This record gives sequence, C-alpha cells and structure tokens, in this order.
Amino acid sequence: QAGRLDDAVRFFEQAASQGVAEGRAGVGLVHLRRHQLAKAMEAFELAQKMDDQLAMGYYGKGEVLRQQEKYEEAVPNLQRAVELDRRYPEAQLSLAAALTQLGRFPEAVASANRGLNWGTKWRPRFLIALGDVAAARDSLRDAGIWYTTAVQESPEDPATHRALGDFYLKRS
Repeated sequence: QAGRLDDAVRFFEQAASQGVAEGRAGVGLVHLRRHQLAKAMEAFELAQKMDDQLAMGYYGKGEVLRQQEKYEEAVPNLQRAVELDRRYPEAQLSLAAALTQLGRFPEAVASANRGLNWGTKWRPRFLIALGDVAAARDSLRDAGIWYTTAVQESPEDPATHRALGDFYLKRS
C-alpha cells in the first residue's frame, strides 16, 4: 500500500504544481491516510488558499482537527465542506462524528440521516454513524438496532460486523 500512496502523492504533486487545488488537497488526503496530521493540515490549508470553494480542502482541515480531538474547530470546516458539496459522504460522516463527540446529538442524527439514501456503498456507513450517535447518548437499544440493521443490509461488509462487535464488546 505504501507504494501506491507514494504514486498517489507523485501524481497529486504534479497536478498541484500546475495550480490545481484538488491536487494539493489530494496530497493532504495521502498525508491524512498516513496519519501525518501536520503535513496534511499544511496541504489542506494551501488547497483552501488556491481555491476557497473546494469542499475537499475544508473536509481535510476538519478531519485533521477531528482526529486531533479539536471538535469545536472541526465542525465549521466540515459544515462548510458539506455546504459546498451536498453529496460528500466522507465529510458528512466526519461531521456527524464530530457533532456526536460534542454531545450535539440532534445535529449529529440529522447529519447521519442525510446519507441514508446515497446508495448501497454508503448506507451502511451512515447506519453505523446513527448507531454511534445512539450509543454516545446511552440509548443502547437504538444503537443495537442501527448496528444490526447495518449488518442485515450489508452482510458482506466487514465494517458493519466490526461496529456490531464493538458495540457488544462495550456492553459486556
């Protein structure tokens, strides 16, 4: 995988050198994948300077802040990302997670609900997000229902099984 990420950086850098903001944001995504948060933040901030209407720049910055547990700072960036691109599943999921961490459960539920109709690839992730919100507010019955629904709808998806397994592990 490291070789492919190196290839991705090379291609993204090439695009960025030609003034393409998406290329710079792509470099940020690779750094994010590698958990190099300082480098990722630098790339996303530069992408925002290159194009302040690029949703990926705001998503990336928000995701870095979320991973640093700076949820209050992450939320406005993630909100801006989903305003710029209404069908940006990664940003929508990250926003739901940040709102959950802040205890802003109604907003987190609204954020997670937006993606339920975005197709079979994304629906299980949003069901898991709804389960995470329910678990965070100690509604274990609801959490179990969301996680079980995710497994039933996507029995081949390991993420759904992991979410349900984590849920049962935490309850024991």
